[in-house]
Amino acid sequence: MLRIAICDDEITIVEQIRQHLEDIGNSINRQLEIVEFYSGVRLVEATSKKGNFDIIFLDIEMDIMNGINTALKIRETDINVLLIYVSSHEGYYQQLFDVEPFRFIKKPINKKVFQDIFLKATQRLDMKVRDFHFQYNKSIIKIPLKDIMYFVSERRTINIHTEDKIYTYYDKLDSVEKSVKNDNIIFIRIHKSYLVNYQYIKQWEYTQVTLYNGYSIQISEERRKKIRKIYMELLGGIRDD
Repeated sequence: MLRIAICDDEITIVEQIRQHLEDIGNSINRQLEIVEFYSGVRLVEATSKKGNFDIIFLDIEMDIMNGINTALKIRETDINVLLIYVSSHEGYYQQLFDVEPFRFIKKPINKKVFQDIFLKATQRLDMKVRDFHFQYNKSIIKIPLKDIMYFVSERRTINIHTEDKIYTYYDKLDSVEKSVKNDNIIFIRIHKSYLVNYQYIKQWEYTQVTLYNGYSIQISEERRKKIRKIYMELLGGIRDD
């Protein structure tokens, strides 16, 4: 069962999203637990007391706590939930970098667009995360790809950084990039020496990214436009206004 939260201060929008979800759930025979919230404050309270959601549909412009500040609070304890913004306003591109949304749905909601994005979200959640294998001292070591924050190339070696350990082995970053390219965990080559797990990026700027552990990595100058384009595509086509 998927746990889904809807947060919007417009009752009609909440009801519309719920109806779309129920229709899709029935059509694909999928059980959904849907919880409604009408303020960001209530959503943050619920996530801190009752555990995490798999997907959150979130409005941006709400009273007291807007959708961006709500997401920032949620991201303090949950970096995995898929955030899908539902809003009539697209002028928040730079602020959205900090909360790493999965997609953006523009109001008024198009049912076909909504369904396509929701199904992509379920596919992301359902896909089996594979391990990354490498050889070190004649032993084969495997690490879940989701646990790898980034790869760093230093001369002839690759350093694999997880949250609590660094592994080193001999390889080329080009080979590593090819081996993880078709996995549902997205790695982005932001520098000739860095391959970064998208899920661990907390803040995007034109010249650098900052991870959830506070570590900042420079985006090489020749890759900056390409990286910005990739990020916009991951957001679902938000314009850089």
